[in-house]
Amino acid sequence: MLGLSTATVGTYVSPGAEITTLSRVRPVKIDFAVPGRFAASVRVGDVVSVVDETTNKTYDSKVYAIDPQIDPVSRTQPVRARFANTNNELRPGAFVRVNLKLGETETALQVPTEAVIPEASGYNVYTVKGGKMVPQKVKIGIRSDKVIQITEGIAVGDTVIRTGILQVKPGDAVRVIK
Repeated sequence: MLGLSTATVGTYVSPGAEITTLSRVRPVKIDFAVPGRFAASVRVGDVVSVVDETTNKTYDSKVYAIDPQIDPVSRTQPVRARFANTNNELRPGAFVRVNLKLGETETALQVPTEAVIPEASGYNVYTVKGGKMVPQKVKIGIRSDKVIQITEGIAVGDTVIRTGILQVKPGDAVRVIK
């Protein structure tokens, strides 16, 4: 599809001057980047859910190319998906949100982000055992803005202190309010 022309009939155009743009609208390419820690999970053929920022409609596309190198500045891996765009739903250059499902864990143990304390040697959560605060080293997995997956250190049923963590010290008496 041709864009708007920058020249009119009779205009002198020098070699190499841009007189219009040429856009391929079918199929449309969707470029996005995946954080380096998830790079090994992305595969050609993975389905990508694309949400158009202007209409909030969701479209499914497929990954067809993955850059083999992680960008050293952003620590992300460039990925490209293709959407057929048969009805011209998406415009080249438009902003979209990309959702790439990297797998499912049915038994994931998650805690609120504010309950995890980063330290030089790893991560801690504060638990309550026998009515007292006990710091517990944990290993984390996937994180979002609201929850963090805990892969080691605590178990289902453990009580984790979520608020007031700056006011307690190891061994302090803690009363759990449900």
